[in-house]
Formats: sequence, structure tokens, C-alpha cells
Amino acid sequence: MSLDAKISFWSCLSRGIRRLCPHCGQAKLFRSFYRLNKKCPHCQEVLEKDPMDTLGLMYISTAFFTGLGFFIMFWLLPLEARWLRIGVASGVVLLIFLTLPFRKALAIALTYYMEKSWR
Repeated sequence: MSLDAKISFWSCLSRGIRRLCPHCGQAKLFRSFYRLNKKCPHCQEVLEKDPMDTLGLMYISTAFFTGLGFFIMFWLLPLEARWLRIGVASGVVLLIFLTLPFRKALAIALTYYMEKSWR
């Protein structure tokens, strides 16, 4: 399990949360809100070698937000609260959309760390 001396799990996680390159931590992962750079502008590391690598975490995190919304709508709100349910559903969709870049960056950072640590 050889890993670059510069990178640890926590620094890789921190770089993902801040949407920075997991390899160098110098450049942004995204050139706009959700347009991922193919390579890091600073170190030229390929950021997403296979889009399927990050799909699992994206799916699980989306399912978590959806489940949270259903829990709030069907167990915490009264049956007559139709407008509150619509508001919660809209809020969940908005939350899923607004957190996409952060969840994607975190998935890329974790994938990068696993690739480097399992070699």
C-alpha cells in the first residue's frame, strides 16, 4: 500500500470537500458549477478516469436525500399538509441539485485515495 508521502486520507478528504484536485490540492476540480475539468490545470492529473467509479457514491447520496425527504413528508408531516409536502419535495430536489458538485468532488477524492492506496 504505497501512497504518495504528500497525501493522507484526511488531506484527500479535505481537498474533495473544498473541490480541489485530490493529487496536488492546488487547482479547482470544476471550471463552472458542474462542469468537471478533464485534467487538473496545475498537475495534469486525470480527474475522473472512469465515470462509473464515482457513480456509486453519487447514487447512494442521492438516495439518502430522497429517503430523508420521504421520511419528512410521510412520517413527520400531518396528512392534511399538502403544501408542506410540496415544499419539502421541492426542497429535496433543490438540495440534490445544489450539492451535486460537492458530492461529485468528494467521490472523485475518495476514488483517487482508494486507487493510490490499493496499488
